[in-house]
Amino acid sequence: ASSLAVDFKLGHLQAGFPSVFFVALFGSFLAYIYSAPPLKLKVNGWTGGYALAFSYVALPWWCGQAIFGALNVEILLLTAF
Repeated sequence: ASSLAVDFKLGHLQAGFPSVFFVALFGSFLAYIYSAPPLKLKVNGWTGGYALAFSYVALPWWCGQAIFGALNVEILLLTAF
């Protein structure tokens, strides 16, 4: 709900794409599949490590870019890999 409020304040809802909300939604989904069966990413060292690194590096970068700049595919790919 707070991410939608930020999108509304920044004018993203009027533009048609609530980017902060989708970053928050993706982060919540990643947190869920990290611990919940059947995927439970934390069991495997590779997938769990990648999920943690992704949540500590890429997600904050995406959120900052969505708030202070323009979040586009190029930014998503450069920070994800």
